[in-house]
Amino acid sequence: GRFSFVRLRYQGGFRRDPGWAHDYPRADWHFQRILEEVTFTRTLRDESNIMTLDDPELGLHPIVYMSEPGFWTMNEAEVTGLRTYLQKGGFIIFDDFRGARDWTNLEARMAEVLPDARWAPLDASHPVFHSFFDINTLITEGYYGEARFLGIFEDNDPKKRLLAVA
Repeated sequence: GRFSFVRLRYQGGFRRDPGWAHDYPRADWHFQRILEEVTFTRTLRDESNIMTLDDPELGLHPIVYMSEPGFWTMNEAEVTGLRTYLQKGGFIIFDDFRGARDWTNLEARMAEVLPDARWAPLDASHPVFHSFFDINTLITEGYYGEARFLGIFEDNDPKKRLLAVA
């Protein structure tokens, strides 16, 4: 009966702490506290779930989060797990890019998962930015240059379900 945040653990990284663990656990706890304070959503305030893409229980969680996908790698079971998760209604948020190399890696990994999927630009008019808060302006400058918001839609149709956002 409570919302539980799911952070995805993956292979790959560039430093002592793996990229998937960036700001863990502080970010997870802060997110859940904020969510509970601004909505009627009950959360597991001081807990989070760390799951792999091939975890059979991943499908129990409608939203999952991946930090620093620029260093993300997968085995075949994880490719299949994420594909199954998305096709059954899951939604994934990718966050924290450090330039073009990170984006190129995310594109390559998602091409393994959904070979026909294409990233489409999202602007402030998209319903995802008006589902709770009314967000009318998006950040366009990031620490590493231009900030963009992109999504993958079911059947590459922007009128259909949003599967992933980066």
